Amino acid sequence: MDGRLILWNHFTGNGTRAGGEMSDAPTAAALCASAFTAVWERAVPYDEYKP
Repeated sequence: MDGRLILWNHFTGNGTRAGGEMSDAPTAAALCASAFTAVWERAVPYDEYKP
């Protein structure tokens, strides 16, 4: 959420929300931050998106 906290959203097999879980584990936060950066770098800019 802020480079330090992670909010994991849990869902059941049919898509129903099953609650959330907060984590401040540094290795998990670093993994999530690097994954977000990697995906963001590959994203199509909004004004160039064609469905």
